[in-house]
Parts: sequence; C-alpha cells; structure tokens
Amino acid sequence: MKWHCVVDIMAKETKKNKWTNDEKWIAFLAPLNEWMKAFKPANDDDEDRIASTELTIRRGNRDANKRSDMVAQLKTEYSAEGFEGWSVERLDKAITDNMTLKADGNRQVWIDFFNNYTGVLTYTKDSKKYAYRDGEQFADRKHSSDMTSFKALHKDGLNWESPTFPQEVVPDAS
Repeated sequence: MKWHCVVDIMAKETKKNKWTNDEKWIAFLAPLNEWMKAFKPANDDDEDRIASTELTIRRGNRDANKRSDMVAQLKTEYSAEGFEGWSVERLDKAITDNMTLKADGNRQVWIDFFNNYTGVLTYTKDSKKYAYRDGEQFADRKHSSDMTSFKALHKDGLNWESPTFPQEVVPDAS
C-alpha cells in the first residue's frame, strides 16, 4: 500500500533559473543595448519605450531572480526587432505529434514501474515533498518529463527518438 506524506524539506529559497547567471543576462542584453545606443526616439511613445526598457533592465540587474520575467517582457516588447538569439524556435506540429505519441506509449511502462516499485516515489513542490497518489499521477508527471526531454534533445540537434550520446574513450594505462 502506498502512503502519502508532506515533509517541509527546506525553508523557502530563491528559485534558480538560467537568467540568474550574470554572463547570460549580459549576453542577452547585448543586442538590445547596441540597438538602444543607435535608436533615436521620434516621439513621446518612443521615449516612453526606452524609459520602460531601462527600468526593466535596472530591475533585472537589481534582482537576478526576477530576470526570467524581465526577459519575457523584453522579448515581447522587442519581438519585431529580431535580435540575434531572441527568437523562440517552434517545433513542427508533426514532430510534436510524434513526441506525444512516444510519450503516450511510455505511459503504461511508468504505471507498471510505479505499481511494482517497493519504495515510495516522491516529488517536490513549493519546497515540500509529496508522495505520488497512484500510478496515473506518476505517469502524468513522467509524460511531461518525457516531452521536455524529447524537445531538449531535438533542440540540441540529437535524434530525440533514439539519442546517441558521445562517449569519451580513455586509453588503457597499461
């Protein structure tokens, strides 16, 4: 029989995201900063746009944990400018449909794994640890995880259906 528990595993800590890295933040802002140096406001709206952008950048500089929100805001505001590295790659529907089919195919495997596992499978949400309710809930979470993994492999240029990872060959020390 599976059991349910809630354990407070740690005090509320700041969430990490890739934008807390100062180098990535600065690299993201570089094309915008170059554009702003060359841009000449033609009217009050343009001046307000620049002032708002400068405020957004200052807020991101002050609090690294809010940068992901600042990035989303800036990408929305400047989507028409086409800055390098700012575009969001959309996967073809056929590819995502195939990924969904494969993740759906894994569903029964995850349910069987849950039902045959002798320990307690858990997940963390809002710094609290929870036990999965049943195999269905576990399979739902793993489906989402599979889709994320497939998309990441595709983005990295690997065959997401059957990825082959490079292996380092170390010569024998004899």
